[in-house]
Amino acid sequence: MPVVVATPDHWHAPATILACEAGKHVYVEKPCCHNIREGRLMVEAARRHGRIVQVGTQSRSAEYIIKAMQLLREGAIGDILVAKAWNSQLRRDIGKAEPTEPPPYLDFDLWVGPAPAVPYRGNLLPATWRWFLAFGTGDIGNDGVHDIDIARWGLGVDTHPHTVAAIGGKYFFGDDQQFPDTQYVVFEYGTAGSARKQLVYEQRLWSPYFQEAMRTATLSTARREC
Repeated sequence: MPVVVATPDHWHAPATILACEAGKHVYVEKPCCHNIREGRLMVEAARRHGRIVQVGTQSRSAEYIIKAMQLLREGAIGDILVAKAWNSQLRRDIGKAEPTEPPPYLDFDLWVGPAPAVPYRGNLLPATWRWFLAFGTGDIGNDGVHDIDIARWGLGVDTHPHTVAAIGGKYFFGDDQQFPDTQYVVFEYGTAGSARKQLVYEQRLWSPYFQEAMRTATLSTARREC
């Protein structure tokens, strides 16, 4: 039987690697890992032990997305030069909390596991661990990863970007969240002499209004030959 990893982000890579070493195939939820180094170790473990590791992101298997990708590959709108993904929604304030003893039903040391040791606080669990650096990846790795994945797929790139530029911060929330609530990231692919493409990600976690009538979405910009 395969192993399904649906833990907090900081456990994704260790659990996947241990499962591969135990001879198990793995389905791991997004994001596949907490950082780039962990992702490389996961790939090495899967290859070393001959295991299949699949990462789950929303819409990857949706028929309408697969059809859209087929149309893009067939040149329906020309050469894809730019893809944009966004995450625009109203998140809640998690407040501020002082360190305290964990509840008796929680083995907090086990939960922290491979992450740096930190004291328990009441606004860390459940689910809000996503907004703390040691355990989560912010909303770019929570909701944004789905749309970035589709944007990258539509852009037709299968390598790492050669340049990444990001700007953002906490513009709205005054709570304990450690990741940006407002963020703009640009990924550039290709170099001089090769096809250059760009992926843009935009995030606003304080807005009750959706961009283009969609909370999260992806669009592509193409160039048609004249």
